[in-house]
Amino acid sequence: MNKDIEEKNAERSRKTFKHASDPTVHTEPGSDEASLISLDDVDLNRFHVPSFAASFLSLIYSKLAKWIADKEIKEKLKLKRKPADELKISAEDARIAKRRCMNGQKMVPWVVGVPWQATFPQNLFDTELCIAVPLPFFLNKNLNILNVEASTLPTTKTNPNPGETKGNVILDIEKLSIRFGKELSLSCSQWTEAAGNMYLFHKERDEDGTCEAHSTWYNDHFCFYTSQDTKDELYDAWKADELKICQEHWAKYGEFDASRYYQAYKLSEKQQEMMADIRGMIGFQSSSSTPDCLICAERGHDATQHADSTTIIKFKSDGKTVWSKYTDRNLLSPDNCIICISWNLRGDRGHPCSHKDERVHLCSFCGSKNHNAFSWTCRSRPSN
Repeated sequence: MNKDIEEKNAERSRKTFKHASDPTVHTEPGSDEASLISLDDVDLNRFHVPSFAASFLSLIYSKLAKWIADKEIKEKLKLKRKPADELKISAEDARIAKRRCMNGQKMVPWVVGVPWQATFPQNLFDTELCIAVPLPFFLNKNLNILNVEASTLPTTKTNPNPGETKGNVILDIEKLSIRFGKELSLSCSQWTEAAGNMYLFHKERDEDGTCEAHSTWYNDHFCFYTSQDTKDELYDAWKADELKICQEHWAKYGEFDASRYYQAYKLSEKQQEMMADIRGMIGFQSSSSTPDCLICAERGHDATQHADSTTIIKFKSDGKTVWSKYTDRNLLSPDNCIICISWNLRGDRGHPCSHKDERVHLCSFCGSKNHNAFSWTCRSRPSN
């Protein structure tokens, strides 16, 4: 009799729980009393989930609450013992991680004839996001230092970006530039080496699916200069323009414009020729006791003495008006053609001129094409 009553109570308890769990499926309520016997293992385990247990607070009686608490205590004790057990199991793994043990089987062979391949440390990428890394940093020797001494190099912390609370740790460019060299300190051959490595660096920064558009700009930029036949002799004239364009691209991220490069390079050629003329004039005059003037043919001053003069200048020997003038740092003919200073100083004995038709070979004393000024053909050399 008692056994039948217990079974009926258990059945009603199960119905009560299932009806509370899902009243749409289990429409009939059971007994108001419940016991652990009336719950199967699946139902019991669900009470480990806090959100599930919170839905049946009215059904959690003392015996069920004690069962849940005992289960939680066992789980916590198990977690406390786990690290000690794992420590014994992974002792070798811990040793390898702590000592950073190296696997010699991963060494790669040296291949004769294969050029050195630059590798770029992560701190170089982090720095480029905040400040343009100078070109000297990409010399092979400096990239090797960045890799070998990465953990000991001087660093600095940036201000937080918009929306962030912490700044980034980057290379201290100012301190490292003392060791690696500052911008514009490279020779032309060093520039070529560093430019190639910088292109490879930016090639690794290309976003997938963009057809390497980012690194293509650097390829076009550097190749413009390396493809010029006069890049070596004009290096001092164009290197400042190259740096300016590169820095502007970093700041504004503009597209490659070939016409801009050609215009800048032509200006560099003119600047170099002008500087060569000035150096030639200075060199010629320094070899003499006192300078001779390419305009008035007198000794004791050079052509710059008559710069932008508004007074009429005459030759002292015969009183004739001088033929040329000096304006805007150029020696000019009466019709404002630029006269080649180097040719007037040395004639055909000097280095071949590269100005082509932009400057004329005319005597600055008389305008003749047949002789230069300092051949003293049309004028007498002034006496000491």
